[in-house]
Amino acid sequence: MKFDYKRYGKILRPVIPIKVRSGDNAVRYEVLVDSGADICIFAWWHRRYTRH
Repeated sequence: MKFDYKRYGKILRPVIPIKVRSGDNAVRYEVLVDSGADICIFAWWHRRYTRH
């Protein structure tokens, strides 16, 4: 797989755009691709944007 890279400070990181949707509510994010990660975690405050 190939990903776009975005510069964060002096480091290039692979990121993908996502949209989290719940009903009529949606929010877009750029998320870091970490193919070696064991789990995926969104911070607790993401819930307020989807009302769940």
